[in-house]
Amino acid sequence: MQSAVALIIFNRPDTTARVVAALSQARPPTIHIIADGPRPHKLGEDVLCARARAAAENIDWPCRIVKHYSDTNLGCQQRVFTGISAVLAEHDRVIVVEDDCVAHPDFFRFCEEMLETYKDDPRISVVSGDSFACATGGLQLDSSYVFSRYPHIWGWATWARAWNGFDPKLPWWNRGYRGLAELPRLIRHTGSFHEALYWCMLIEMNFQGRLNSWGLPWVMYNWRSGSLAIYPAVNMVSNIGFGAQATHTGAATDPVANLPAMAMPWPLRAPSAVAADATIDDWTARTLYSGPRRRCWRRLRRYLKLGRRANV
Repeated sequence: MQSAVALIIFNRPDTTARVVAALSQARPPTIHIIADGPRPHKLGEDVLCARARAAAENIDWPCRIVKHYSDTNLGCQQRVFTGISAVLAEHDRVIVVEDDCVAHPDFFRFCEEMLETYKDDPRISVVSGDSFACATGGLQLDSSYVFSRYPHIWGWATWARAWNGFDPKLPWWNRGYRGLAELPRLIRHTGSFHEALYWCMLIEMNFQGRLNSWGLPWVMYNWRSGSLAIYPAVNMVSNIGFGAQATHTGAATDPVANLPAMAMPWPLRAPSAVAADATIDDWTARTLYSGPRRRCWRRLRRYLKLGRRANV
């Protein structure tokens, strides 16, 4: 491997140890460990954070380790944003795994090849290791990867050129009721009022602190810039973090929980064009990011309720 890896951890030493064990098969030359500090009101979390850091540092191959450790709790959004920004201030590209994302060795090889192939292509912003539609939806691709409007981030990679300029606070987004002004643009992008309203609601919840996500603003930033993500034909990362300890993945029965990490057939076969794959994106929108259409008006009422609380 040539690329640096960013390992994002917090308070789960057991899953962190499994992620590091998977990393040992790829043996990256540089690992940046990004760790948030414990929450003062969470009894015993300081011990768990310390154990997670020790597990992350348990590297048994020649490797440069750079520690981005926060003494205070910054929260998921700011810790990930500041950590990755620091990594990409040193490197022009990075492969990112979190403390619950166990990657197949082929994931790192795949990322390295894609990072090099598309390093100068501004149409591409993310290389993903996730293939939910192929792993659970039974879809099959004619190439080794396609392009998608959804930048999945359970094991992913990007370039400094794509990350620079990203602000998770989305200063251009209107708050509260005025956030509905984003609907026409999102409808044009997704092709669906139903899904556009879904994303508007999540962003407003993020603004109000009901969610603490850097990933939601990252999706909006990429959509605003019109960039695409690389979507592999096989799922190469298994998310083992579903459960009560998780921040955003609490449902252990979720169909995308613990998907097996598979090998990628080589050599890679490129798609014929750089354009979003409609079949993949339609499945993703319908299955993961909008839910039944009968919820649409209920979702609108909820958004309007959030708008009142935003006091704008």
